Amino acid sequence: MNVIIVLLYAPERAAATCRIAKDLHRALGGKIVVVINGRRVNHVPLNAEVIEHDNSGMEFGGYQAGLDTVGDVDRAVIVNDTICHHDTPTSTLLRSFVRQTTRDLHKFALGRVYTNTRTMRLQGLESSRWIRTHLFALDGAALRALGNRIYCPELDSLITASPHPDLFFGGVTGEMRDLLSRFLFTPGPYSWYAATPLRADNCAAMARKAGAILQEKYLTMRLEAADAGLWDISMSRKDRVIHRAQSYLWQALHR
Repeated sequence: MNVIIVLLYAPERAAATCRIAKDLHRALGGKIVVVINGRRVNHVPLNAEVIEHDNSGMEFGGYQAGLDTVGDVDRAVIVNDTICHHDTPTSTLLRSFVRQTTRDLHKFALGRVYTNTRTMRLQGLESSRWIRTHLFALDGAALRALGNRIYCPELDSLITASPHPDLFFGGVTGEMRDLLSRFLFTPGPYSWYAATPLRADNCAAMARKAGAILQEKYLTMRLEAADAGLWDISMSRKDRVIHRAQSYLWQALHR
């Protein structure tokens, strides 16, 4: 069985995210589970099982809550409602994603794969890559290799909500600390869109964001340690041209 787990935070993003989930379900079949993370969304325009989550563990806690409702699956596709911030979900991109998700692969993860120039280390594991988790898929073999755990609560204690960097990064060192510091606290073209210096009035929110980033990086490290394949969403040259044109149109319509 395939499962599509849809994470909803914001009511203004629910309709667009659910349309993406419908397109994926039309191509992949299976079951849709919608996880409402927090209390802001009160209407889900989708025929699906709906569960509420208290936002513990941020999006990864929500992903895990959705996964826990279905048990063993052949494929798990996960869609965060931030997809429209982090990507342009054109029909060409989704078609490429579906094509690769349904290939005859074993023990794999599929999504946008990025590479860091230096090796990141965390909890005894390491990698120079990570898979973005606003839209990704895992097959059953990869999930079983992870013990069906996408969320690792033991990471939550590594970051402390403090305005003092040494306390904030109490359990994170080396390149991982440098990466988080650059991404979160130094505004720039390759930083988080809300990057700003660490302060007393934002350290709690920054700690939650840092925790989610650690979960994302550690997921990739665990997949690599389990000898799972990491596949980037790839498109042909023709499809890249079409995707680019569709992206311009999509952005013009959604400004």
